Amino acid sequence: MKPPLLRVRPSLIAFSKELRAARIHSGLSMSELARRAAMTRQGILKIERTGNATLSTIVLLADALGCQVSDLFPRKTPWA
Repeated sequence: MKPPLLRVRPSLIAFSKELRAARIHSGLSMSELARRAAMTRQGILKIERTGNATLSTIVLLADALGCQVSDLFPRKTPWA
């Protein structure tokens, strides 16, 4: 039996785009961001492609980028 196909959620796509934009805006290469976040370049590449990361990894990335975790998750509309 095949496992069900995984659907990428819009929030993961948004996170991956924001992460990449933040990295580029900071002038960092994938390798430099990986070094600052104690990760590998391949790990950064995978996260930028899929948006799939643990909370602890997201915290490390935000710290390495000098931003808040919330900056990596854009909001479409404000809270009501």
